[in-house]
Amino acid sequence: MFSSGVQGLIGNLFPAGSAGGGLIGGIFGGFRAKGGPVSSGRSYIVGEEGPELFTPSMNGAILNAPQVAAMRGRQGMGSMSYSPSINIAGDATEKTVALIENALARDQQQFFSRWMRANKEFGNRIA
Repeated sequence: MFSSGVQGLIGNLFPAGSAGGGLIGGIFGGFRAKGGPVSSGRSYIVGEEGPELFTPSMNGAILNAPQVAAMRGRQGMGSMSYSPSINIAGDATEKTVALIENALARDQQQFFSRWMRANKEFGNRIA
């Protein structure tokens, strides 16, 4: 219903045969609420929380909800955890504790950076 209203509005703004009609027809690719192919440089209406304009820089596809659910069922969500183990034998001086805290802070930051790279590489599927 929404898509027919927007199509009608676009049609009223730029009727076929007018100078703007060709422009809009050339850049507006349609609606992809149910998924489908998309072409570079064309704009599509998408959005799970209301209409959003999507203009891809390369050809691709919008997956619909059942397709995404099927992918998640096959591949599942990955996970990573951070739980360093620290063993100290004997008495620890303040200097030793400070060295350990500094090393732990560096290691934690490195873990976070690795997690961000992995999450990006695997399509934000790591919880």
